[in-house]
Amino acid sequence: MLKITDPNFTDVMTLYGLDVWYYHAKLCSCVGENNGVPDSSDNCEMGYRYNPREQIRLTRTGTDKKTLNMPAGQIPDGAIVLSLPKYWKKKLQNAWITAAHGDVFSLIGKSQISTDILRYGVRDKVFAFDIQEILSVTVKNTTFIQGTDYILQDRTITWTEDGNKPDDGAAYCVEFLCNRQYIIYDKDAFDRGGEGDDLPRKINAVIRQYVNPDSNPIDAVDTKEYL
Repeated sequence: MLKITDPNFTDVMTLYGLDVWYYHAKLCSCVGENNGVPDSSDNCEMGYRYNPREQIRLTRTGTDKKTLNMPAGQIPDGAIVLSLPKYWKKKLQNAWITAAHGDVFSLIGKSQISTDILRYGVRDKVFAFDIQEILSVTVKNTTFIQGTDYILQDRTITWTEDGNKPDDGAAYCVEFLCNRQYIIYDKDAFDRGGEGDDLPRKINAVIRQYVNPDSNPIDAVDTKEYL
């Protein structure tokens, strides 16, 4: 068995590490004002508000191989185990201290196609971070044209004054390309020693789009729930 000393782990991180954008979450007060359910009209994201991103490095040490028996067949539950070192290149990684339930890791250089259902005038902000490209914005069979009907500002679909747009309050679908993202659901922050140790932190996370936004964010995420 490999003994993970500091030089060993540095080699592992150099060869197999992942560059990641880290978003630290703060629970939104709307959860307490809305019977434990997030209020998307309050501009929070599934019950959280996120700090500006910072780049860190970690490594994937395992995946959950369990599958769920669904009507569509056997579906992977999307879980992953990550190791987060306290230091990288002799610099403290703040995420080692602050990483907690609800935080998001966005994998740099790992892309995926995803979708979000927005509601005109209620929530026009896409929840996913690091959007690379909008592929389509549609309402049923109607496709809106980027640059004519809407533009993307940060992560918000901004509708032009003279272009076509959905009816007030109508739902619309946004398909886009973004970084693959994981959200932390593990609450046992230092299960590899105590806060006084410098051991890498074990982080249990799940693919972010598998999280059910209608669940109370205070509760543990159920990886069996899907959008």
